[in-house]
Amino acid sequence: MIRLTFSFRHLMLALEARSDTSNGSTESVLRQARAELDDLGATSVTIVRPGTLRFNRRIGALGRSWMVYLSGGEVSASRSGREVILILRASLVPLTAVASAFSLLFALLHMPLAVNLGLIAFFVGGNAIFAILGLRGIARRALGHHPTGKT
Repeated sequence: MIRLTFSFRHLMLALEARSDTSNGSTESVLRQARAELDDLGATSVTIVRPGTLRFNRRIGALGRSWMVYLSGGEVSASRSGREVILILRASLVPLTAVASAFSLLFALLHMPLAVNLGLIAFFVGGNAIFAILGLRGIARRALGHHPTGKT
C-alpha cells in the first residue's frame, strides 16, 4: 500500500509505502533506496540516524527532470511486525520558486490573470505529478527488491 500526503505549510511531499515481507531488512531497503536516488541524480546521501538518510539534488546535473524541482528530502525505513514501512519526504520549494518567478514574469508581460494562473497551475501540477510518480517508483523498487516483497 502506498499513501501520499502533502503539507502546504512546509511545501513537503510525503509518501508512505508498506510491504509485507519477512525476509527484508530495513537496511537493505535503505540501501536500495539510496542506489535509486543516486541513479536519479541525487547527491549528498547521508545517514542521519539508524534507519534514516537524507538526500539533496545535484546542482548543475539534471538527472531526471522531476528531481530538479526537489531541494532534497529524507528517506526512512522501519519495521512493524512483518511489514517494512518506507517513508520518503521531499521538499517542493524549488518548484514553488520557479512557479513564482514565472508568475511574476507573466504579470510583467501583462498577461490576463486567468491565463497566468492557468499556466502556473499546469506547470506546477504537471511537475508535482512527475515528482509523485518518481518517488513512488523509488518506493516500489526499494520494497520490491526483496523476493517476497509486495507493493
